[in-house]
Amino acid sequence: MTEVPGILQFDHFAVVSHRSRHHAQHGGYAKLADYLPGEIITVEKSKVPYRLRRLAAHYAYAASYDSDSATKEIALFSHMMKRPGGAAFFLNGEHDFNYTATTAGLFRWRTAATFHKPPDELRQHYRPGSLRHIGAAVAVGSNQVETLRELTGHDRVRFIPHGIDPDFFSPSPRPAEYTQNCIFVGQHYRDFETLRIVGDALSQRFPGLKINVLVTRHFQSRLAPRDWMIVQSGLDDETLRDLYRKSSCLLLPLRDATACNAILEALGCGTPIVTTDVGGVRDYMDETCGYICPPRDADAMIEAATTLLTNPDRNLKLRLAGPPYAARFRWEVVSAAILDFLHETLGITVAS
Repeated sequence: MTEVPGILQFDHFAVVSHRSRHHAQHGGYAKLADYLPGEIITVEKSKVPYRLRRLAAHYAYAASYDSDSATKEIALFSHMMKRPGGAAFFLNGEHDFNYTATTAGLFRWRTAATFHKPPDELRQHYRPGSLRHIGAAVAVGSNQVETLRELTGHDRVRFIPHGIDPDFFSPSPRPAEYTQNCIFVGQHYRDFETLRIVGDALSQRFPGLKINVLVTRHFQSRLAPRDWMIVQSGLDDETLRDLYRKSSCLLLPLRDATACNAILEALGCGTPIVTTDVGGVRDYMDETCGYICPPRDADAMIEAATTLLTNPDRNLKLRLAGPPYAARFRWEVVSAAILDFLHETLGITVAS
């Protein structure tokens, strides 16, 4: 058992980790594993043949379940056999939670998971009641809670926000020297059509304006080139942070959302945000940190971005508001809330 001062200590507690390849090493939900006690289960070399793991992935009910997911569940199965009586927490339920649903009870283990997809995708991903075997569910967006209650068939569901490391994603230690450019980050649930309209209009108002568009290499081919668009992929964390710090704003039109790493990272760096009023966006920011525009309202985004590009006082005010707002999502705060929730809902034994 790992000693973690100041928070609950659990016996036989396993954390099934998951890292999305496009997330920064200092960002993403996988960081939560660094703040939880217990055995961390990741993708390691497996003694089970790859063909069998692929077969397990083929018959899984979770669409995103793959051979890596099978590797982790096999490792967890071995862990449960050796240490009967405990609890497993999956950092990405949609991706990794599958066969454990029906095997955990054989070894007196309880299960919980965090879910990340918006309600519509959760309903497509699962049938009503298909998550009934999970002991507790964490929502990273308040918009997921009712849907997860339907899918689990119980009320052991709680919104606990995504976290951030504000010691890394922080304002520049030097006086603000931001450029009159914007930054756009990510591809999931992004509204690229509105981005195109807004970018075209801003480039007319501000000749020479550039928007750094950070997406995966695989996604680059789907973007139609624009003079104002600088497309980049695979940046290291320090370069990403530097771009946030130097940008006039995070320009982020969205189609849907639960938690959004880009919003959290921008808050931490003190980058004003222009985004869309969808999903769980208001769980993570308000108008003290940026502009929250109606869905697909390019005109509202153009005017908001124009204000931030032309009004230094307004820009600075929002910059100063971001980091204190981000501090409420520190991983230490988030992990303590999750451990309290798991103790309350699963009755896990607390070490003396």
